[in-house]
Amino acid sequence: MRVLLIMALSLLGCSGSIDEPVSYFNVETPRPFGYVNGDEIPQRIVIETRSGISLQTGSLPAKGQINRWLNLNAKQCRAYRGLVTS
Repeated sequence: MRVLLIMALSLLGCSGSIDEPVSYFNVETPRPFGYVNGDEIPQRIVIETRSGISLQTGSLPAKGQINRWLNLNAKQCRAYRGLVTS
């Protein structure tokens, strides 16, 4: 009986928090394949946070070269009542 109680309490400690800061995250691309070198791939990233949490826009990558094969050509951020799209 004690072992069962200890296992139940330890499983409760492993469960995720209800108050997670990001409630929704989605990356939207036109298609998942068929790109070649030199293509520009537009993406829309949707992040929904719970009330009272705001996205630190300074933590987003800056426009320019990310690495040898990836450049960020443009970036737009819009906030809608806890919803930030980039």
